[in-house]
Amino acid sequence: MRIVTWNCRRATAKSELWDYLLALAPDVAVLQEVSGLPDEITSSFSVERMTPITKDGRQQRFTNVVLAKGEISEARPLTSQVSWIDEQLCRFAGNLTQMTVSLPGTQPIEVVSVYSPAWPLDREVWSPEDVTDIKLDLNPDLWVADLLHAALKERAPTSADRLVLAGDFNLCESFDLWRKPRGNLEYLTRLASLGLVDALRRSQGAMTPTFKGPRHSAVANQLDYLFVTQAMSAKLLSCEVGAIEDVIGKLSDHLPVVAEFS
Repeated sequence: MRIVTWNCRRATAKSELWDYLLALAPDVAVLQEVSGLPDEITSSFSVERMTPITKDGRQQRFTNVVLAKGEISEARPLTSQVSWIDEQLCRFAGNLTQMTVSLPGTQPIEVVSVYSPAWPLDREVWSPEDVTDIKLDLNPDLWVADLLHAALKERAPTSADRLVLAGDFNLCESFDLWRKPRGNLEYLTRLASLGLVDALRRSQGAMTPTFKGPRHSAVANQLDYLFVTQAMSAKLLSCEVGAIEDVIGKLSDHLPVVAEFS
């Protein structure tokens, strides 16, 4: 089974990105910032589309997409037993979406599509609340990624679960080196404490950059992740990124993350 996650930088139906994706031959693809899908994709995969929101609450002009060479259940928002968190999870249902993917000959997997924006939640939403168990110690704000952690913490995924969290998290441990730590490594440590494994780090042995920012001369930061439970990590054969020379400056400013499981 091959799983790909990729921020497609608002690829349209005519983009050459789709030829590259088809050559990767994914069984499941978790994609962000998709402006259009060609017929070759929609005829080859089951498709689930989600629309994230802008900072002021409007719908984005692009969608997040999950593709599968099998069946996809209806997408559903993550949930929480804390009312204000649940409200925010519903508000960001296009950014954080869960679904069940059933591929021929394999057990179903739970897939959580992640698109955490580069802006924090409005402080008016959370400042009256007790955020002790949610807010990072080293960051003054709350982020969509923190909502994800809150939901995961409540559901407590077990090591035997077949769960995949994939997408653009908009965080990287290298960001903590810019001026002062702001909780990026702290966040990754929190996910690890839930038993979730960064497949790319597990395979490559270190942080592997996936993103070239407009002010950077090289691909320097890892914003894109594919986290799995221990059961799936035990089946991980490889995880790598796409070729920089084929992707950056041509197809997207993000590299695809490609994981192979037995």
